Amino acid sequence: MRILFVAKKAQQPSYRFRVEQMLPAFQARGHECKTVFGARGNLCCLLEVLSGGVDVVFVQWQALPRALTALLRARVKTLVYDIDDAVMYDNSGEPHSRGAGRFAAMARAADVVVCGNRFLASAVEELGGEAVVVPTCIDTVRFHPSRRLRPPPRRGARLVVGWTGSHTNNASLSQLFPVLARFRDSIEVRVMSSNQNGLDYELLRGVPYTFNHWTAESEVDEVGRYDIGVMPMPNTKWTQGKCALKALQYMALGLPAVASPIGANREVIVDGESGFLPETPDAWSQTLERLIERPELRERTGRAGRARVEESYSVAAVGPQLVSAVEEAACSS
Repeated sequence: MRILFVAKKAQQPSYRFRVEQMLPAFQARGHECKTVFGARGNLCCLLEVLSGGVDVVFVQWQALPRALTALLRARVKTLVYDIDDAVMYDNSGEPHSRGAGRFAAMARAADVVVCGNRFLASAVEELGGEAVVVPTCIDTVRFHPSRRLRPPPRRGARLVVGWTGSHTNNASLSQLFPVLARFRDSIEVRVMSSNQNGLDYELLRGVPYTFNHWTAESEVDEVGRYDIGVMPMPNTKWTQGKCALKALQYMALGLPAVASPIGANREVIVDGESGFLPETPDAWSQTLERLIERPELRERTGRAGRARVEESYSVAAVGPQLVSAVEEAACSS
């Protein structure tokens, strides 16, 4: 089949982790793949479809303008929509009228909507669409414990508690800072994000911190400097659509992941085994205290997290699921 992938931008994590690293799996099945990006990509997509040179249009993350969605539905044999964010809500979890309208149009028009978690699949099914859950996954060769740059800390040395994300989630990390401040003599904090908006370092109350600007090229090396990876989130409609990418990155590198029990985190992390899912500030504090004081717990949890990713959330494990979902949609459309 000739498959045209339409995505917002090449550097967007959802494209990199849900499409780009999966392309070899499609090519191994003999499919011809092409990707176009952004507004110009929408035009290229239209021209490709009108020329009759495409069997499947695979729209990743972005909900297209409804007129373009309708035109694609009328002209292309198979339309696939892939989503790993609750685009029908804004970052605060409130309904987003334009996003919700476009999402509904895409969900109803697509032959199948590939969803990163069950919450998103339920939203598609409520609209009468066909949904299949394919989790976000990790390249376990690129994200490998051997890539960790930080040696095991000496007894009494500060541990690095780290977070990686984008500016849209910075405020969620700031909400954890008062908890981290309880360990000001034991830890330092490393933050990697697209910018520092929403990061209130005053809440750390003297805990040493370092900020690094996120790049795709540096993300593995930077996360490899952490001893503990954290993923705090408030419980909103927006965050329920999240697909545990931060936790998966930590786990693939053999780090203990501590994450809020929201969205796909509940599915990815087996609490107390392959990571931790504290819900309250006190539970966060108790979990971090145990990890700080017990190096053997950090090591054991990191190994279990790595094994969990290899088994269920690696490219090798998930790639065939995505290819099968697209092939089955093409056969039935």
